[in-house]
Amino acid sequence: MEKYTYSIANDFPDHTVASEKLHSTIIASLSSVSHIDTSGDVCDIWFTSALTSGEQITLDELVAAHPSLAHAKTAKMAAIDARTSALIAQGFVYSAKTFSLSLAAQAKMMGVLGQTSFADLAKAERQAQLTAAS
Repeated sequence: MEKYTYSIANDFPDHTVASEKLHSTIIASLSSVSHIDTSGDVCDIWFTSALTSGEQITLDELVAAHPSLAHAKTAKMAAIDARTSALIAQGFVYSAKTFSLSLAAQAKMMGVLGQTSFADLAKAERQAQLTAAS
């Protein structure tokens, strides 16, 4: 067994390690990876045999490019937001009619806005609150 040690604070871009994700990433390129241990600032990556200099360069590159869970979460949320926007833009089809799902269209369907904007609605609500307080 051969161990390669990295500093979580200095060698990983987000200063965190998602061990399972890192293991999956490494095994795709370097199949001799055994397991990964982390403790404090230390990340030990264990291999069944010593790496060649080329393989060690590959390992260094994989560590330097390793996204953290925070990065993965941000990327996933961006993908969800993009998909949600696309679904809203498509609208909802019922009985061969397409209904817009935008906030403005929903408010108009409920008769809340008529032809006014959200800014006008907010202004009217503030005015009503001031009137009620007097």
